[in-house]
Amino acid sequence: VSTPRQKGKGMDSYFFIKSVAEIISNGYLYLKENKQRSRYFIPVAKANLSIKKHYIHPYLLGTLIANGSLLHTVIVSTKDQDVIDNIFQFSPKDCQVYERTYPSSTARVIAINKKTKLFNPVVTELKRVGLWGKKSREKFIPDEYLYDSVENRLRLLAGLMDCDGGESARSTRYLTTSIKLAKDVQSLVRSLGGVSNITYSKLRETYRVSVNTNFNPFKTSRYSIRRDTRQKLSVSRSIRNIEYLGEEITYCIGVSSKHGLYFTDNYIITHNSTFARELMAKESGKWVRTNKDDLRAMLHDGRWSKENEKFVLNVRDFI
Repeated sequence: VSTPRQKGKGMDSYFFIKSVAEIISNGYLYLKENKQRSRYFIPVAKANLSIKKHYIHPYLLGTLIANGSLLHTVIVSTKDQDVIDNIFQFSPKDCQVYERTYPSSTARVIAINKKTKLFNPVVTELKRVGLWGKKSREKFIPDEYLYDSVENRLRLLAGLMDCDGGESARSTRYLTTSIKLAKDVQSLVRSLGGVSNITYSKLRETYRVSVNTNFNPFKTSRYSIRRDTRQKLSVSRSIRNIEYLGEEITYCIGVSSKHGLYFTDNYIITHNSTFARELMAKESGKWVRTNKDDLRAMLHDGRWSKENEKFVLNVRDFI
């Protein structure tokens, strides 16, 4: 965690380890200017995942999910020339890309079709990943794109944001009518070291996904220029509440990273439990058995139940 003082001095990269018990004891909220402020902040980082190869370029898939019609033919509607140029650039080489004219539409419609009379390979690929035939409220991000390399996830996010994203003086957002897509975009942003929340508008029947990142999520110059002139905000996650949920048998997790950090749910960074280290300090490199008194002392917790006494812990020194 870090503190407001460190953040105020630009020390966003400086963090230290604190247990939940210490955070509760010190108080995770404090009062300033009649408002409750967070005392501790959690670091954010990009998740480094292995790169995957795709027939449909991640940027192109983002535009198809955001502004594409995937029911009868593959088309994307947009007024942005940068988006059109990118669609032509990133479309598969064995496909024909051209602009269609619809008198009733003010947007420009770009079609991606087959070069031969056999089949459209883009349609075949969209069927494979489960997107073909999906309406706006049913769209989502396929897992193979959602859990891809940093570079490909950035391209995917740019395709989504260039079409259905927006920028204001102090915020960046993505709009969709699909709750599944909203959650997928939120996960995508978090996996790239961003902070994201979802709100729902009953009036517009749309989900608004906040996109707070320390990088430009757009590729089109229209939004990039606006973002460059916007005041840069620090991206961080704060601890607002800690709730007691009950007692469960848990496991210490050891990872090989230098600082012992790893991602847990929702891409929240956490640290190895120190419990196993303290236990193994007694007899390093051996299997050990311990009793409830040792466990209670090391857990620094007086809440010990008869149910816990049924368990005897065996720990191997793999940390």
